[in-house]
Amino acid sequence: MILGLQVTLTIMGIYLLFTGKSVGKDKVKDWRFRLVGGFLLTLFPLMLLVSLVIGVVYGIMHPDKGVDAVTQDLHWTFIAIEVGTTLLYTFIAIGWAAAIQKRAQARAAAPLPPAPVQPAAQAGLTQQQPHPMIP
Repeated sequence: MILGLQVTLTIMGIYLLFTGKSVGKDKVKDWRFRLVGGFLLTLFPLMLLVSLVIGVVYGIMHPDKGVDAVTQDLHWTFIAIEVGTTLLYTFIAIGWAAAIQKRAQARAAAPLPPAPVQPAAQAGLTQQQPHPMIP
């Protein structure tokens, strides 16, 4: 089940990174979705790095234990790392993508404000006047 979620997050990360579109019925294109895609692609490297660091530190602190004992001692630790990291990434990605989609839809629905009138254009001046203190 966790492996299926990890593969889904990776595929969704590749899709978001290359298309920049949201996933779902109301597809919205925004460059921030590429950031979410890049974030999702860091799931496997992060799990590997954390597990590697824990394994090396445990191996240094317990040099007399054999491979079977280390595997038995760290089995549930590595499972907790995998499940915790996957669920954390899932919740962050869902929230981040929903926030981006909400902003993009609000921006698309809002009319553009009128362009501000330049004061120089009102006075009929077309070129800048030199500053009196600069020779």
